Amino acid sequence: MLDFDALNVIGVSKFADRLKDAIALAGSPPVADLARVLINGDGQLGASEQAVYAALKGTTKSFTAENCARAARFLGVDGYWLATGVGHAKRQDPQSLDPDQAYVVEKMRTLNRYQLDMLIVVVDAFTGPSGDRATVSISYAQRAAQPSAAHLPGVETPGD
Repeated sequence: MLDFDALNVIGVSKFADRLKDAIALAGSPPVADLARVLINGDGQLGASEQAVYAALKGTTKSFTAENCARAARFLGVDGYWLATGVGHAKRQDPQSLDPDQAYVVEKMRTLNRYQLDMLIVVVDAFTGPSGDRATVSISYAQRAAQPSAAHLPGVETPGD
């Protein structure tokens, strides 16, 4: 079982809040319907409504990775967003992107974490960070101010 709230980064909501948002985005299906697609403590299909309510109230700190994936699929939201709060709740349909956007998205998927952090700083320099992203971007910018040579492609550190 994973403690999703422990995975939070600055400015990212709690798992219970994201689960509530996901249910709202899905048109507020009954909790009983969501519970039916989850796995219970015995490994069987069909969790209790009480287990879902506990997750919604934030009174449980754990939710299995499988149940997070099942909930995301059932509710039609991005599983990574539901688990971590990073990204967007609604999955972007690649067909709805123009060719330039699709190219950028495909290239972004090849970046390592450090490169992605630096890209966020650059994008925010053009567009200006907003809301919770401002706090995250500031921390990335502070790290970027003194990058380690080990993170730079093609740069060897002493002793390599």
